[in-house]
Amino acid sequence: MTARRAAATIGLVCGLTLVTPAVATAAPVIPDTTTIKLTTKQSDAGPHPTLKWQAVDAAARYLLVVQTPKGDPYWSWQGIDTRVRFGGGPLDAPKNTEGATLTRKMMWFVLAFDDAGDLVASSAKRKLAP
Repeated sequence: MTARRAAATIGLVCGLTLVTPAVATAAPVIPDTTTIKLTTKQSDAGPHPTLKWQAVDAAARYLLVVQTPKGDPYWSWQGIDTRVRFGGGPLDAPKNTEGATLTRKMMWFVLAFDDAGDLVASSAKRKLAP
C-alpha cells in the first residue's frame, strides 16, 4: 500500500465513522487486518488517561483516533509509541495541562502502518469514559 492509499484508508475509516454512530465492536475497524489489543480501562479514566495498546511486530507507526459518541472526530495522534496521554504531552504531565480533555464518554481505535505506509493492523473501537 502506498502512502496515498494509506491516507485514503485513514480517510475511509474516519469518513465512515463520521456518518455512522461510533459503536464499540470486537472486530477490527478495518476488516481482514491483524487485531490490535487495546489495554486501557474503559471507565474512570480521568481527564487525561494514558491510552495503551499492544505492539504489532510489523508496525513502524500508529494512528490513534478518538471520536465523540456520534462518531465525530475529537482528537488524534500519530507516532511510534504504544502509550499516549489523551490530549498529548508527556505521560507524567499535570492534570490541568492544556490540550484535549476527556470530559464525556468517547470511542477510540488504533491503526498500525509498516515502513512502506501499508496498513498492517487495526483495533476494534473501544469505549472510554472519564
